[in-house]
Amino acid sequence: MYKRGALTLHALRLTVGDDEYATLVRTWTARHGGGTVTTADFRALAAEHATAGGDALVIRVADLLTAWLDEPALPDLPDGGAAPPDGRGFPGQVGRAEVERAEVERAEAGRAEAGRAHSAAAPS
Repeated sequence: MYKRGALTLHALRLTVGDDEYATLVRTWTARHGGGTVTTADFRALAAEHATAGGDALVIRVADLLTAWLDEPALPDLPDGGAAPPDGRGFPGQVGRAEVERAEVERAEAGRAEAGRAHSAAAPS
């Protein structure tokens, strides 16, 4: 069974993020559905979509594809998705920590609102 192709795509998704990966796949099928393509065509489209994350992401994607497509050894999967080591992320991407923080803030705001509503309804 061939696993390298699927793992390459999974590694790319982890690197560029779910939304950008989904856009890349839709673009790929719209441009090339039913046609003949090359690995160079795929690399070019991946680089095109990586530009949303800036030069650092373009380089990371190129390095990732070199490791997964050109090297004989199977590389490790990337372990963090698209956010760089400083944790700032790229425009349009939200990391797990930001989602969890937003959920906590939303829950706290809901409890505070419920407390205000209860206080307003209580007889003085």
